[in-house]
Amino acid sequence: IINWPTIDASEQLTAMQEFDPDFAIISSTAKNAVSIFKDAHRLGIKTKFICNIRVFNEELIRLGTSTVEGALGIQPLAFYGEKVPGMEKIIRAHDKWHPYHRPTLVYVEGWANILVLSAALKIADNAGELNAPGLKKAFEQFENFDTEGLTPLINYSKTDHRPTTETRIYKIQNHKFIPAVDSISVNRTKSFT
Repeated sequence: IINWPTIDASEQLTAMQEFDPDFAIISSTAKNAVSIFKDAHRLGIKTKFICNIRVFNEELIRLGTSTVEGALGIQPLAFYGEKVPGMEKIIRAHDKWHPYHRPTLVYVEGWANILVLSAALKIADNAGELNAPGLKKAFEQFENFDTEGLTPLINYSKTDHRPTTETRIYKIQNHKFIPAVDSISVNRTKSFT
């Protein structure tokens, strides 16, 4: 366990090294993870790191340089500029409204969030239930809602409020995100509300 913000993770990584784990999970931010990767590299740690979606974005490669080579990560979102149908609108909007901002998948995430929320708001409004219970009911009608490739298909139900159970796994190779597997999915047999 490494506290945030991370400036030096040497003590924790040295303790971890005694167990020589095959894998360790980083659930933080890209900036925080870079300190972990740099210290792990300096200490010669061979453990393979797996990153969550907040870590595994373009900032990790930019800030982590060669220390992040070989890192694995999950990412259900399309990376900025990825060849998916919904990306063209995002690029046009970014170029128009944020020409001096470096785009990342966080921009894509924001766009996808608004697509999903606006669809639910329209359903609730059309039902005359533009309120919290009506919005909940609207979300629970989502079946294979398509964000034009920005995310996996979105599904909500009365018994399962996870928008998706799918993600992609990538590996950083030569300063690029390379798919390690197409996608993975967990089973939706249990109730998760």
